[in-house]
Parts: sequence; structure tokens; C-alpha cells
Amino acid sequence: METTSGEKVTSQKKIDANRRNARHSTGPKTERGKKAVARNARKHGMLVCEVVGMLPGEDIVELMHLHLELIAEYGPQGQSRNFLSSRLWS
Repeated sequence: METTSGEKVTSQKKIDANRRNARHSTGPKTERGKKAVARNARKHGMLVCEVVGMLPGEDIVELMHLHLELIAEYGPQGQSRNFLSSRLWS
């Protein structure tokens, strides 16, 4: 079903079903479950605004090596490109 402007109309039956289903989607309740999803929204280096530490399994030496390889491969010239290359690996 659509309105005169072409927008789809959701039936009351569908709205009610969505509300019932949403009651079951309250997120993890156990500490194990909470720990498992704690980093789901972690942003990558280009968007992160603060240093939040290493992720489990990350190695700082490997990350520094990757950074040096990126600098060597792309040879950023200028302040903005140097900044972006530094943000890329972080």
C-alpha cells in the first residue's frame, strides 16, 4: 500500500509485530555477552577522536612496521597528506 506521494504505508499489524519483536532485542545480559559486543562500535583510525588503546591481539611493533611500509609505498608529500597517512594506520 502506498500514499499519494509514493511512500509505503506500514500496516498496524506489522507495527504491532515489530513492537513485540523489539521487546526481545534488549542486548546482552551476561558479562560474557557484554564483553563480546563491547567493541562493536569501535571506529577505525580515520574517525577515532581519542587514543583508546590496542585491540586484543594487536602488536604495536607490527603496527609501526605497517606505518613505515605505508609511508614508503605512498610517499605522502605535505602536511595534510602526512597527517592522513598517520591517521590511516592508527
